[in-house]
Amino acid sequence: MNVEAMYIDPDLGSRLRFKQAATSTALQVAVSVTTTLTEALQRLDNERRCDLIYLASRFSRDVIERFVTTARRTRHGRTASFMVVLQGHEHDASELAKYAMSGADAFLLEPYSALTLEETVEIGLKIRAKRETFNQKLAMALLVNSLIDGINENARCIKKGLYRGNVLSDLKSAAQIVSSFTPEATKEYFSLLIRKLTKEQRTSIAATVAKNTGGSDLPRRVLQIHR
Repeated sequence: MNVEAMYIDPDLGSRLRFKQAATSTALQVAVSVTTTLTEALQRLDNERRCDLIYLASRFSRDVIERFVTTARRTRHGRTASFMVVLQGHEHDASELAKYAMSGADAFLLEPYSALTLEETVEIGLKIRAKRETFNQKLAMALLVNSLIDGINENARCIKKGLYRGNVLSDLKSAAQIVSSFTPEATKEYFSLLIRKLTKEQRTSIAATVAKNTGGSDLPRRVLQIHR
């Protein structure tokens, strides 16, 4: 797996040392460097994925905390891991705890080697995977419940002789979000959707929808549209 990392530090020498260490690891780590947090936020909203963000402790803890809070609202920052690169005098537990409270997921302690950098990359990727899984599970639950509510509401309209035509658009919108899931999460999403639809098919409202959309098998009909 190619790892996309960002290193933020106003010091040129530190940026060069970080890139050199990254190229010496056994992992494929592509590093983009920037000197300012403002530029970093702009990059996190562009097309390029970012897995790990390394911040120099030259930025104050308050500044780092504000950055992490804002970065988690960007396109790629929401699942990225945030690592603080600490100078030698900042290695004691109390300092680490303060940075952790400011949003740091892990730490890289100077002076570091390619091996210790590699270890933080592996830790950061595990944290990122857990965060991404949590986000996807939350998205699954919200999407499935929204679709079920939409189907039932559409059925109520049909029974009253009205037409509420947004179920199809709801399914298409959900499909766009699901397309960004991992293969494992996509499989889990459709499994959850089928279970919910099968349960709803036992109600008279859902049966009405199935009858009026061309068949008696509600899960099959919805999945045909969704996929």
